[in-house]
Amino acid sequence: MNAESVPVRNAALFRSRQLRFVEWNGGAAPEGVALRQGQWPRIRAGGRSGQPEAGPTGIPWVDANGWLIRLARTEEPGKTVWLTYEPPTDITPAPESYLLAIAEAEVHRGRWVISAAPGKIGSEGIVEALEFFDAHSGSIDWQPVASLAILSDFAGPNQFLAREVLNLAARRHLAYRIVDRRRLEAASFAGLRAIAFLDAGPPAAGPVDDSLRRRLMDFAEAGGQVIAPAGFLTPVSGETRHGYHVDRRGRGEIVTPERRWTDPYLVVQALHLLLGRRADVLRLYNAGSMTSCYSISVDDRRGVVEVLNYALRPASHPVTVALRRRWKTARLRMLEAPKPASLEPVETGYGIEIALPPFRVYARIELA
Repeated sequence: MNAESVPVRNAALFRSRQLRFVEWNGGAAPEGVALRQGQWPRIRAGGRSGQPEAGPTGIPWVDANGWLIRLARTEEPGKTVWLTYEPPTDITPAPESYLLAIAEAEVHRGRWVISAAPGKIGSEGIVEALEFFDAHSGSIDWQPVASLAILSDFAGPNQFLAREVLNLAARRHLAYRIVDRRRLEAASFAGLRAIAFLDAGPPAAGPVDDSLRRRLMDFAEAGGQVIAPAGFLTPVSGETRHGYHVDRRGRGEIVTPERRWTDPYLVVQALHLLLGRRADVLRLYNAGSMTSCYSISVDDRRGVVEVLNYALRPASHPVTVALRRRWKTARLRMLEAPKPASLEPVETGYGIEIALPPFRVYARIELA
């Protein structure tokens, strides 16, 4: 089975001259495929009222899969990630919901195993969305733009904390790279300001490998910030910041919490405070229930910001993307208007700002 084909649960529903559909009805992952169980992307409705359920941030809680795709690509490099999940049974999904499911997977360089029952949705909308991404994604080897690396094995006692931090960081538009501790030798920390080492407990609970400790110490001494679990080292300076001990190492620092990590939400909040807004590579104003993905080409000459709108309706206030890097040109593509349109980057003290027109599902800003 070709991993680059589009997996569906009923291939007979779909027709396209450009795409090859492959029917998949469960079982083991095909060769070259990393299979993951996802969840229907949506704003979660809570209680009997059916109203959106607000999370700790005070805005509606979003069920999203971007972090899961990125983690799978890190854990199984070189494979195409397929997400498997069915449409919800508690509601009748709108046609735009299927487009969001496709767009979310494609933005993070994965595939959704499409499941659509006859009569529930017109297959033409799905085909058009797939053809759009087939024509315009083309950035599988591009790297995420980030100041922060999140380092863990994402398994065993570290699984809950580290994985939920990935999920919640995306909700805060806190850009990050994922570094798998088991593949540390191949990892590069170039261009990073900080590394968050997310073991759930102190080293005594699971000894830190000497090479890992040395790399983190070297990173701090060269001017970086290492955020490590309580017990990683014995604080000596007496300096604290946002509930964390701060110890200088060379031109950088190592910070450890005063108390052991237990709540991923508080960990993400602290990461953002410790990094400071100066480390933001992207800010999204009036984002509401949106997420973003910012990546750059291998030659560092082109970039792309992709925004997903989980509300499936235009925002009530104008949405603006702010970027630290001062790109010269910006071009917009949307699912509802696939032909490109020029946008005007506006210079600011932070970098540039790009105002977006209203959109329902997906907007792609191509930068140069």
